[in-house]
Amino acid sequence: MSEKRSFESHISADLPIKAKEEDRLNRTSFAEALANIIRSWRDKPSLVIGLFGDWGSGKSSLKNLVLESIARNEENKVQVVEFSPWQVSSQDLLTETFFREIGKSLEKTGPAEDAIVKRRVARWKEYAGILSIAGTVARAFRSAIPPTSHTSLALTSAAAAVEGVAAVVKTGAETVEAEGAAGSLTLSELKAQINEDLRLLDRPILVVLDDIDRLTKEEIRYTLQLVKANADFPNIIYLLLAQKKSVLDALKEIAPDSPLSYLEKIIQVSFDLPTVNRKQLQDVLVKGLDELLLGPQLEKRFSSEYWGAIFPHFFSLFRNLRDLNRFLGSLAFHIQLFLNGDTFEVNPVDLIALEAIRLFEPDVYHKIAGSKDVLTPLPRSPERSSRSGRRCREQMVSRSESQFVSSI
Repeated sequence: MSEKRSFESHISADLPIKAKEEDRLNRTSFAEALANIIRSWRDKPSLVIGLFGDWGSGKSSLKNLVLESIARNEENKVQVVEFSPWQVSSQDLLTETFFREIGKSLEKTGPAEDAIVKRRVARWKEYAGILSIAGTVARAFRSAIPPTSHTSLALTSAAAAVEGVAAVVKTGAETVEAEGAAGSLTLSELKAQINEDLRLLDRPILVVLDDIDRLTKEEIRYTLQLVKANADFPNIIYLLLAQKKSVLDALKEIAPDSPLSYLEKIIQVSFDLPTVNRKQLQDVLVKGLDELLLGPQLEKRFSSEYWGAIFPHFFSLFRNLRDLNRFLGSLAFHIQLFLNGDTFEVNPVDLIALEAIRLFEPDVYHKIAGSKDVLTPLPRSPERSSRSGRRCREQMVSRSESQFVSSI
């Protein structure tokens, strides 16, 4: 018999796991193999790794297992930057945040007072400022000159747009001047110096970009372009997590003939998340139910025969691990609701089945809720009630089975 997990742990079951002790799908070995690839990538050009999986398949959990494995290794340390583009509200902030987070990581590559570290960070900030300003101006021109605009009107709009970004440019220029290098180097010369700075790092920097598939199509394209434009620096590794279909759909607008080929030009190494097979899903579900149904109040009302009859139909409602976790969290709440001292106020198998229908087949659930007169008829006399109740239950089972099967 499993140990009873806390009510809170089931309610938060849909949160990504953070340690291999929580791994219920045996993905730790895959995560450690990926972590070994990242740790071993030293004194080499940049590397872009794509980790793809459907929503609810456990991408963030696997990412956490990779980061845990990296953190455990004291000999081959990796500097980690976690960056979620989805939490950034605009493209301008996306660029700024991207460079700022990497800049913070560079500040940790040595003592703060070290002249080499200071110079490394200053060059990176200068480079980031130039690219951020260029991106702002380019977007202003694109928004100011729609393809169908008359030329004179377009130029007027463009002039207004340039005035609008003048303050940004001025601020950026002042920032660059403050670093003491404004105008002294071309962008290619500056990039060459940064390239040398990063080549001398004693450990690589891992930049993790999660939840890319939550972005708009335009933001997905921009994020990929941002990575591609900065994917030639040594000792920087990118780990991108997304649902592949969402990314390919976003790329169709700029590469309609072959969005996959376009993606492959950006991502050098691609992995698909290990598939959760039905047996694994069933094992996790049964274990979760076993943990929730512990206690004399529930066990004495649990019918194994009844459960065996509904389980095949019930289990077919679950598509992935997220469905399963949502269900277990909701069921944990309702079990607490119906516990009353030494008694459990409902049939636990009924509760399990109805909660699954409520979550995954809400239309069927509402029809059940509206059919109380059929499901729970009032008795008229003991003998007639027995016959009527038996006939009603037979009709109910026949009707619910046909609806259940057709809905699945």
